Amino acid sequence: MHKFLQINLNCCKAAHALALQQAAESNVDILIVSEPPPTRINTWYYDSLGKATIACPRGLTVDIVGPTEPGFTWIQTGNLRIYSCYWSPRPDPNIAQFRAFLSNLEHSVITHNGDSIICGDFNAHHTSWGSRSNSSKGDAILDLIQSLGLVICNVSTSPTFVRGSGSSVIDITLASPRVAANISNWAVLDTITLSDHFYIQFTLQDFLISHPTRVSRPPKLHAPTLKALLSTNRLTVAECASDIDQMADNLSSAIYDACSLPPSNSEGKRRSVHWWSPRLGELRKTANHLRRVFQLKRRRFGPVASAVEEAAAKYAKLALTKAIKRAKDQAWKDLYDEVERDPWGKPYKIVMGKMKIRSEIPGLNLPGRLPMIIRELFPPHPVKQPALWPTPSSSPVRKVDVEELKSACSKLKSGTAPGPDGITNEILKILISQQPESFLDIANACLSQGRFP
Repeated sequence: MHKFLQINLNCCKAAHALALQQAAESNVDILIVSEPPPTRINTWYYDSLGKATIACPRGLTVDIVGPTEPGFTWIQTGNLRIYSCYWSPRPDPNIAQFRAFLSNLEHSVITHNGDSIICGDFNAHHTSWGSRSNSSKGDAILDLIQSLGLVICNVSTSPTFVRGSGSSVIDITLASPRVAANISNWAVLDTITLSDHFYIQFTLQDFLISHPTRVSRPPKLHAPTLKALLSTNRLTVAECASDIDQMADNLSSAIYDACSLPPSNSEGKRRSVHWWSPRLGELRKTANHLRRVFQLKRRRFGPVASAVEEAAAKYAKLALTKAIKRAKDQAWKDLYDEVERDPWGKPYKIVMGKMKIRSEIPGLNLPGRLPMIIRELFPPHPVKQPALWPTPSSSPVRKVDVEELKSACSKLKSGTAPGPDGITNEILKILISQQPESFLDIANACLSQGRFP
């Protein structure tokens, strides 16, 4: 499953910061934003006006990045094309510019043979997606929906936009039929956003989405665990008489079984942005509570009777906004001070990470693309005959003894990175000092057969 979060930030920096925290807490894969702050982020994908953007907080594989268009942008992952859209509510006589925007959007969707999902703030009203009335822009979008055979995913009449006593549904989620059938938990979140729009969150089955290529890594090993085991027991290694590769695999498996750390389960953890704190969490909770109290009283008794609650809600919202700004400023100051203490520490790593802007290779996951790149970078050469190991003479091959093995092991440096098998030099030193027999068997078998696994 992949989580989507959709929001109009109203060009507010505090709302942008809070949206990043919401995305981190909810493990959001794709963040679709309308009206982001003016300062652009290098790893986000913007339209030509800077009013619609897409972010992938958790490193989703992006196969194709669409050309920048006024009013919308798109990325493609696997067979799925994801659109972020925004159109201003400014007056547009005869909605000519709006119709031109929809025409460009329609052409982009039609030229894609796969599935599409379209999210954004169109500033258009229609009863089909929960508005109380229809507008000319809403009628034009409905024509687009029917022309492309899209499905409206808004499943409730909860307002997505609230300003003062007015509210409306102008943030829309559209999808092709196959995508819409696999969207679940679509909801307008009743939580504070520091914008006049609410978060829209939903999940999508991941069969349409490319997954990043993950390299299988060996488990992490714990040297103290191995020491404790060998103090009372011996490492149990499955016996194998002649197959050197199998002997090495059996020894590695025995080491993994003896001292592997359990894999960390980070999927269920609630993440946070680096400047977030429990204090900010309390302020957000208070602001959310006072906002709900004000809205409930206004619905029951009117705006005059709820004036005190309105003032309290505004004050709490302002307090949260200021606290976020102070927290970000303090986090920056702390990083600045840390540079003086440790020039190669966390600030250095953050800066280097920002400089390494990830540039996608277009179509890397398309069939045959990766083998073609490998062939071009590493052209094939004629097969060379390997040098033959000297034939054994009548005299037996001299064997490695324990002292030689321990002497070689003592020259291994501690604290260095392990090889592909993940077995560190510290682990090897512990094993060879207390149970060298398995290593001696493999070393002598390699010398006698002339093969090295």
